[in-house]
Amino acid sequence: MEVEAETGVVTSLFDKELEREWVDGEAGCGFNQLIMRDARTGEVAGPPSSVLQRGEQGPVYSSLVVRGEGPGCAQRTQEIMLYHDIKRIEFANRLLKDASSLQELYFAFPYAFTTPRFRFEASNSTIAPVRDQLPGSSTDAYAVQHWVEITDGTGGITWSSLEAPVVAL
Repeated sequence: MEVEAETGVVTSLFDKELEREWVDGEAGCGFNQLIMRDARTGEVAGPPSSVLQRGEQGPVYSSLVVRGEGPGCAQRTQEIMLYHDIKRIEFANRLLKDASSLQELYFAFPYAFTTPRFRFEASNSTIAPVRDQLPGSSTDAYAVQHWVEITDGTGGITWSSLEAPVVAL
């Protein structure tokens, strides 16, 4: 894993076993980057700067803590946990949002897939977006219960969020 020191954005997640990069470096936003969008103007902004520090160091995992402010946020803490013996990375993102109205806050996770296929757990079902939807229904965002799977035939990831059930694919 490589992290940009000034912003705390993950610039590389390289899988040594599969010899594959998982971060899309050509995306318009960084991996695990906080993004604020003003609903009135459409203006998009990210955090101005971050401070990185070593987090937990133990026999099961090690972590890196990214701290700073952000647009619409008085405090931002992002902890990245890398597990030692299993292929698992956890991102614990915590925000203290101010009272600014009409702000949309997102965390971006642009994965590098050439021809991605998605599935996710919805309410009492598993859905493949577009294929399992009624014609004309919304494809902007989805309410996810526990997980989203992304694959392209050469590899895949399972993404899970405890407290942010709305995703845009």
